[in-house]
Amino acid sequence: MTSLSVAPGSTLTAAPSQIIAGFDRELDASTVNMNTFILEASNNDGTFGDGDDVMVTAASISVPGANPQSAVFDLTGVTLVDDTYRVRLLGSGASLIMDLDANALDGEFTGTFPSGNGTAGGDFATQFTIMTPVVLGPTLDEIQGAVF
Repeated sequence: MTSLSVAPGSTLTAAPSQIIAGFDRELDASTVNMNTFILEASNNDGTFGDGDDVMVTAASISVPGANPQSAVFDLTGVTLVDDTYRVRLLGSGASLIMDLDANALDGEFTGTFPSGNGTAGGDFATQFTIMTPVVLGPTLDEIQGAVF
């Protein structure tokens, strides 16, 4: 992988409308689906793999014809609440993302792009947080000042 539209480790003030993963090769579109491009919420405990993670179902997952070196996790109409989320793209296991030459995703992510260790295979995983700002209403003094 060469990029992810949601910066790894970032804190967002609003939910993204899509997550786009960039690659250095054209993808086999048939290998990019809900089993290989995964978004999950931590269920407000900030940890994953503890049995309470919540899978986020995309409106669609696609490899655009105009840019076959990308995969799009479309969140149109999907509500994401304040939480910690994990994005995973699978390069190992029974279901995995492959390029047109049937090479598996080289996904190991160490904090910088491109991901990988130079050997095909390995999952890409990173997290981000959504934390919408708290909007406080006007104070009694502000209301009185505006009225009087």
